[in-house]
Amino acid sequence: MVLVPGGLQMIRGGDQPFGWGTNYPAMLWVPWGVALGAATLGYYLRRRGTCGYCARG
Repeated sequence: MVLVPGGLQMIRGGDQPFGWGTNYPAMLWVPWGVALGAATLGYYLRRRGTCGYCARG
């Protein structure tokens, strides 16, 4: 999730003198960070144990 703010920073300041080779690939950090967070949440929900209160998975 740390990648999302870094990618947003590159989108907001995309006209920096570094050139397209460093700015545009860094803009892809936003969807990659969101997808990585969704995958982590899905993995957690799939691998968690049963609930101690309701005994559901």
